[in-house]
Amino acid sequence: MPILETISQSQYQFLSQLDVGQPDSEGIRTVGQTVLDTRLLKADELSQAQLADSLKKLKGWQFSYTLSKDGEVLRMMAGPADAPVAGKVAPKGAEGFIVTSVMDEAGWKELAQISFYVPDEQASGNKRQLRQMTHDFGPLGSFTGETSFVRNGMQQGLLRIDYGHKLAYRAPGKGAAIAGSPITVSGADLRPDIAGGSIWYDQKAKRVRQAEDHFHVKGEIATNIAPLGIEEQQAMTVKLTDVNPWNK
Repeated sequence: MPILETISQSQYQFLSQLDVGQPDSEGIRTVGQTVLDTRLLKADELSQAQLADSLKKLKGWQFSYTLSKDGEVLRMMAGPADAPVAGKVAPKGAEGFIVTSVMDEAGWKELAQISFYVPDEQASGNKRQLRQMTHDFGPLGSFTGETSFVRNGMQQGLLRIDYGHKLAYRAPGKGAAIAGSPITVSGADLRPDIAGGSIWYDQKAKRVRQAEDHFHVKGEIATNIAPLGIEEQQAMTVKLTDVNPWNK
């Protein structure tokens, strides 16, 4: 079967409302999150329809999670399940499939953890704060490892914390299927080149104001159809405000 190389580019936004409960005696609290709206800002012709449909389905989704006193997610409850989905396409007259994924549950969990991150008061200077992390890609395998956070001075009155993920990749089980396609994954090898970001923390208000996350991965996937090369560059920006920024 001939393989046609394609490049998919997309950009989209979520608008969520966060309802934060009062902490208990151990500092544990529950957060309710509602996806109020979504926007597809940019998409290539092949993936546009699938992304628009996935974003539409997310509107109104409600879920919740519990947080430790330092902002680590202890339990995710009913997070949006968005596994990679394949759809038929015909680029340049050739029949094929394109796989898209807007945001899986692991992604929502990671966004929650950087949104509610609380810096360790003892981790001053270059002392690092460490956390364990996992990210499950379903039929494409998973990453496990740790995230290290380190302070990087003040910027415009906010404490900047830079973080990086040190990850190990685990290949999927044999015969893992990609929904909506005849493709099954028999093996994979994915290697992250960039994995980390920055958080801007308001020490007076004791809350995160903004965060940026970057992830760049390359690798190969073995399927029942053909071996496939893959490269993904992902950038996310989180902004937390007291008012709806889309009501302007």
